Amino acid sequence: MILIAETVHPGEVHAEINSALVAMLREARRDTSIMMMAEDAHIQALKRYRRVADARVSFQAFRHRFVSKKCYWQWKILGEWLRIFSVIRAARKCHPSLLVWTALFPTGHWLVRILTPFLLHKQRQVVVLHGELSYLEHTSRLSEKALHFFLKAGLRRGRQPVRFIVLSDPIAVALLNQQLCCPNQISVLPHPFDYRLSGEKISEPDNTLGSGDDKKTNINLRLNDGIKPLHIGTFGSLQARKNIHLLFQLADILEDLVRDKRLIISASGKCSPEIRAENRGELVQLSSSNQFMPREALRAEIAQLDLALFFHDKAAYRYTASGAVHEAIRLHRPVLALGNSYMKWLVRQGAGIKLFESVEDMAEYIRQILDGRHQIEVQKLRHANARFCLTHTLEQQSTVLAQILDK
Repeated sequence: MILIAETVHPGEVHAEINSALVAMLREARRDTSIMMMAEDAHIQALKRYRRVADARVSFQAFRHRFVSKKCYWQWKILGEWLRIFSVIRAARKCHPSLLVWTALFPTGHWLVRILTPFLLHKQRQVVVLHGELSYLEHTSRLSEKALHFFLKAGLRRGRQPVRFIVLSDPIAVALLNQQLCCPNQISVLPHPFDYRLSGEKISEPDNTLGSGDDKKTNINLRLNDGIKPLHIGTFGSLQARKNIHLLFQLADILEDLVRDKRLIISASGKCSPEIRAENRGELVQLSSSNQFMPREALRAEIAQLDLALFFHDKAAYRYTASGAVHEAIRLHRPVLALGNSYMKWLVRQGAGIKLFESVEDMAEYIRQILDGRHQIEVQKLRHANARFCLTHTLEQQSTVLAQILDK
């Protein structure tokens, strides 16, 4: 039996990723049953993503609920520790062949490192490393320095039978440079994602424009027909650390096109009042909520875009991977992004992403699109993402996972 533990994420957060991971483990180990422990609301979200019921996959909800307001971080840490104790107790009772931690907060990494040598001495474990690795970056904030310490301490597992999974080759290299783990403890698994939810017809790109019926593949034709302005934008968690201010800078550069109603710039997702205040000229259409958008609502917003934009610079995604860009790929949206190690790696994997050195270069490219240039290139980006969805199926991803588990 494989025991999967989700001790960090509540509700629908990361539910789609975990659903893909469960499906991949099920495919990689067909003769093995799976039990997943998570918050009840997270389990319900997982079941919505899973297409069919599977008798060999079961779920167990934690009794301890997430506390979201009063003493948020203290309760978040304490809540995760209580859930970690529940997972260890379950593992000692059912003796799984593999224990998979889908995510751990830095303090959770530290606690697992302290407890497992005594309570799960010979237990084989896999830890999927996500956004918590961002705390490896140096910071001046005291709280983040503390999390930096806990994370580094938690990643030093010595001879424990633990394998860490990271989501790209550059992340593996960056982690090895920290000299926290042995090279044989780190494996690369591309970001778990189910690309089959798109529903769009996938076809090969043409060498000429206007040869098909789908006007979305021909931006110049759409503009000449006067259907609507070019719609570009970003989505996800609209945070300062994700360089959302660069979207406002882009809007300032392209202000004339926005005022002439030739261009729409939007940002969809959780948007705080502080971020909203930066949209001084109201050139960017922002989400009205400071809450995470339901997945279907966010997907509907992405479907309206002609071009998806991402502004993480070279210093970003050194240790983490973007989940939002995979939403754009799944809906076959051409992606324009500032160059960073993760985006460059995705391009090498075949994703349809155009990389830029600066916001000014990106703005000039968008202006040239509106002048009728780059039509074939944009069409090829769209179809590259369609092919990416075809070649990166859950079955293909599960093959990679099986190879990791066999090591």
